[in-house]
Amino acid sequence: MSFCWTSSSTQDCNGNCSLTKTFLGQTSFFSTQKCDSNCVPTNASTDNVFSLQYTKTCCLTDLCNGGNSAKVSLSLGLGVFLMWLLKAM
Repeated sequence: MSFCWTSSSTQDCNGNCSLTKTFLGQTSFFSTQKCDSNCVPTNASTDNVFSLQYTKTCCLTDLCNGGNSAKVSLSLGLGVFLMWLLKAM
C-alpha cells in the first residue's frame, strides 16, 4: 500500500499512483493525479474529439506522482467546449 497525490489531497492506495499529463500541441494543458489500480503507462495517445495528447506514468512509492498540477479554469473549459462545438458542425 502506498500514498498517492490526488487532485485535492493525498489518498491511501492499494494500486499504483498515476500522473496523466495533457498537451495541446507542445503546450502543457493540464495534469491529473490519482490512485489507479489498473495503471497502464502510455507514451502518447491522442484524443479524437479535441486532438489533445496524453501521457500517463505509473509508480509504486509514496507520493511519487507529485508533479505540478494545474486546474482548468472556467474560461479555458468553456473555450475548449466551444472549439469542440465548432468542430462538430
